[in-house]
Amino acid sequence: RSWNVVAGRDDICSHRDVTEYEYSSCRLTNQTSICNAGTCYDDVKFHSDLYALLRRELCIDEERVFMSGGSFGGLFSYYAPPRLRRLGSPLRPRAILPWYGAFYRHTLDVPKSLAGTSVFHFHGIMDTEVPMNSSESGDGYYYVPTIETLARYAQVNDCDRRPTPIFNKHDGHGKVKTGRLRGCVEWLGCSPRAPGGV
Repeated sequence: RSWNVVAGRDDICSHRDVTEYEYSSCRLTNQTSICNAGTCYDDVKFHSDLYALLRRELCIDEERVFMSGGSFGGLFSYYAPPRLRRLGSPLRPRAILPWYGAFYRHTLDVPKSLAGTSVFHFHGIMDTEVPMNSSESGDGYYYVPTIETLARYAQVNDCDRRPTPIFNKHDGHGKVKTGRLRGCVEWLGCSPRAPGGV
């Protein structure tokens, strides 16, 4: 693990089940916590500063900036966009693609300023490291259910209130009853600001 998403919080994990590890950055920045799972440096600010530098040196189509990551990178893909907006950063991802990422419990943050940001989320339903539901992960952390996060993105993008199932040849052809496959869903009717939808 490495990306800092919520340094110093003690309400995102089970104190009895988590293995405490403190990066030296957490001691240096005075953000120690039994729940720390990444560095405590401001990685969102780092990405913002790096993007500002690249913008000065390269021709970047700012309408086609996307963010993706797996596991802890998936968490970062959810945490970075709202924080970038609050920083006033020029880095504004048009869409995010988190692979088995989520918000930690008590940290869901999808402000109206993210209207126009599309989300394409992939997740394994048997994942115990970053579970899709609100159960405790194998290493003692709690997460916001994925469906709740996606519904919040749908809300800020003025999408339909309920998701619509998508069927394709790779989804088990409706064998969701087995409990081994959730299938795919999308929110329709989104604002033109979010043409890719949620």
